[in-house]
Amino acid sequence: MAMAAVPAYLGTDFSSASPGMRFGMYLQLWGTNNRTQERLWTMHDLNYRIAGRDRIEREFKDENKTAALRGATQLNQQDRQLMAALLERQTMLAERLQPSGQLLRVDADAIAPFTTGLGNEHPLENGFAFLNPYGLPYLPGSGVKGVLRQAARELASGEWGDPHGWNQAERFMLVLENTRIPMTKLDVLFGKESGDGETEHVRGALRFWDVYPQIPGMQLAVEVMTAHQSHYLQGTDTPHESGQPNPINFLSVPPGAGFHFHIQCDQPFLARLAPELAEPGVWQSLLNAALEHAFDWLGFGAKTAVGYGAMRRDQTAEQARLNAQRAVEEQRQHEEEERLQREEEQARVAQQQAAFEALPRSEQALRRFKEGTAQFTGEGPLNKDQYPEFSRLVNALTEQAFGWADSTERQRAVDLLTSALDRFGWSAPGVKADKRKKQETKRRQQIDGVINGHA
Repeated sequence: MAMAAVPAYLGTDFSSASPGMRFGMYLQLWGTNNRTQERLWTMHDLNYRIAGRDRIEREFKDENKTAALRGATQLNQQDRQLMAALLERQTMLAERLQPSGQLLRVDADAIAPFTTGLGNEHPLENGFAFLNPYGLPYLPGSGVKGVLRQAARELASGEWGDPHGWNQAERFMLVLENTRIPMTKLDVLFGKESGDGETEHVRGALRFWDVYPQIPGMQLAVEVMTAHQSHYLQGTDTPHESGQPNPINFLSVPPGAGFHFHIQCDQPFLARLAPELAEPGVWQSLLNAALEHAFDWLGFGAKTAVGYGAMRRDQTAEQARLNAQRAVEEQRQHEEEERLQREEEQARVAQQQAAFEALPRSEQALRRFKEGTAQFTGEGPLNKDQYPEFSRLVNALTEQAFGWADSTERQRAVDLLTSALDRFGWSAPGVKADKRKKQETKRRQQIDGVINGHA
């Protein structure tokens, strides 16, 4: 059984490790002699089976490359959550930059397998680009920049029909001390690198974020390329049809994976170097055209000449994202309007409270009584549930007005009390006649007391 070249205390179950770790440090590739359990340090196991006409036990070398590679393709739930979390982190950063016009985001779907990093050293001849320390596939931002620069060059050449605003004219000038550096749109956005021994290097205004593929299934894919003319390609023989094919397996991201491109612009730098490109929507339009050209003709990653890395713009995802952003913005505006309304209402209430507190105490008491009795609508006596609150208001005003020195103010209170009692009743509803008479007498004595003023 194949095993990883790791200390024994790490065990043999690496299912919880990331694909990058299982493809690298924990690759279960190295063979063993399954009879003696001796580690062979080869890429095959030694097994023994009965075979042949004579039906004797023979030694078989069972190759481990394909099985080891397939073992590295599995994604566990933690890997999927981490993929989503990396994209979510980018999305949160992008939401802060997009309103200021400093970021362009484009969503795309892979319509062919995607692979990258095949040139990395690996025991299986072809490596793969995993993002450390997460161990997940990714497309480096430098790779995105290279493809889009080439797409922009092709459009600027005029050989692909409509250049969509790209050209090769050196319309911009960067002045560094006594040096004048002419620049094209490509130089301004992607940077300019002068020849060997020269120092006229200029960084571009754009920054390209790494891309984290959102893989639809639970595993990566294993692809095969077969070199039919290796004897000729290695320079050992002339081409012929009797060569020995050499199948080589390598990893890829399967079609259907989501790729989300983020391109950030240093807006102040761009405005200083090329003001016309810093106008709203200008540099974004140029990059959108370059991306469309790259999707249609170039592809991303490795082996694009044979169809790998082909993508198409995901209009549905972009529209859903725009709708979500619009909903968030509308919600933010709604919350802002509510906040302003609350602040206005609080200011109005505070102003009213300040004006109320500036009034004489007698006027405050009269207003409180008016506002309190305003809750009782309709005509005629109150019911038994309403009358206790009315009685409390009457008692409160009579107690306060009793101590007022100004007879005019006391008379205002009496008039207000009498009008309310005539309207809502001098006694509680539902009491017997003799008790009602006593309550009315007590109320009139309270009114008389207010008139006389016993302060």
